[in-house]
Amino acid sequence: MKLEKIAEIYSDENNAVAPSVGTFLKLAKHEKEFAAKEKAESAFVATLTPKQQKLFENFKDAWTELDTILELEAFRQGVLSAEKQKSGHSLKNESGR
Repeated sequence: MKLEKIAEIYSDENNAVAPSVGTFLKLAKHEKEFAAKEKAESAFVATLTPKQQKLFENFKDAWTELDTILELEAFRQGVLSAEKQKSGHSLKNESGR
């Protein structure tokens, strides 16, 4: 299978590309779910008026932006927590965000 070959090629833990490939491979395992979501969304959008479709697209854009902000904040908090545990203090004072 292609995914297994990709995993084999990029399995080196010292390879800087490996983490992103690992994420890709994990997502690829959920291809069936992504396809089902896309199919359901397409069927839903087909029932909407053009004005409703535009509103739905705006909603998806806003949700994507919010989700990105939340993921970045979770990552930032993880880095701060890991650094605090590693060195006994934080990289940045939380009040100084």
